[in-house]
Amino acid sequence: GANSTAIEFPRGHDIRVHHMTIDTYGAGSTGVWVYGTPTGLVRVDHCTVRCLATTVPNRHYPGVAGIYLEDCSRSCEIDHNLITATPQWGIKVAGAATTTGHTSRIHHNRVVGTRARVANGYMIGVYKPDTDCFENYLSGESRGIHVDGVDNKGHGASLHDNYVRAQDQPNAEFSPHWCHGIKLENPSSATVFHNHITVVADATHDEARALDIDIESGGAILIEGNRVSGISSAGTKKGKAVQWTGGSSTASNQFLARFNVFRATDEFVYRYWHAENGGAFRSNEWVRDLSKGSGHPAVFEYWDNQDGVSSPGHRFIDASSTDDTTNVTQWANPGPYT
Repeated sequence: GANSTAIEFPRGHDIRVHHMTIDTYGAGSTGVWVYGTPTGLVRVDHCTVRCLATTVPNRHYPGVAGIYLEDCSRSCEIDHNLITATPQWGIKVAGAATTTGHTSRIHHNRVVGTRARVANGYMIGVYKPDTDCFENYLSGESRGIHVDGVDNKGHGASLHDNYVRAQDQPNAEFSPHWCHGIKLENPSSATVFHNHITVVADATHDEARALDIDIESGGAILIEGNRVSGISSAGTKKGKAVQWTGGSSTASNQFLARFNVFRATDEFVYRYWHAENGGAFRSNEWVRDLSKGSGHPAVFEYWDNQDGVSSPGHRFIDASSTDDTTNVTQWANPGPYT
């Protein structure tokens, strides 16, 4: 039925759902939904979930999800699940900080074959402080991993050793169709390390944004030892390794990206809207992707100064190298370099 849930727990104490095979078909339907501030451990493990609905009410609808833990302030663990279809969320975890001594972990899940019908569905959504998200395999027509810092929910998030291959599916509700591999939206004290992230945009998609940084507040962000690829086979300015949007609080001492390999078809770093302070990129390797041919030019850093603020230049970027510098423009549409 529409807006139904296969397994639903409103409140409860120690909850475990494991070794279940779950199929849902109705619009707005979710596989496993736990809400109402459970008072004990919540664990969902070794389940197979398919949410086969083809419609979602809107892009801010709280479902549809394969697994959705809401209002969890105690320990929660989602591990060793297989989610083979969902029109919006694969795994979504939200809630307040865990009680001292408790943990929140999302690990060893496989989310594959999703087909996002709305613009902001992700294979994994992290909206609970101090969540450790690791060793997940994500591949499908959806966005990758989203960490949101609203109400401090992104505080202390740790994303590591995940494999993400994302390709957003165009939808009629919201355009443009940006596809994020990992998106960090106002988190604090977050770490992203040892992930393999690839985002692909073709002729029917607008942009691949492999690492999307959207920070108006928050800080202490470390991005280290990742392989990040934004690839496009069509159009211009579609394949981006890093998209940077943020306010003045994103000063270089609050953000550090180091020892990463950034690969892009069109632009390595794209700054947009209040991104004047940008954050520091130190000792990274920048590799030009050749999907559009060896003669296709790439831009090292593009500044879209719609807010009228000149970019501080790549004083925040050092130790850069590319496999072929002959077709790499070091600067495009800049303010004065300082």
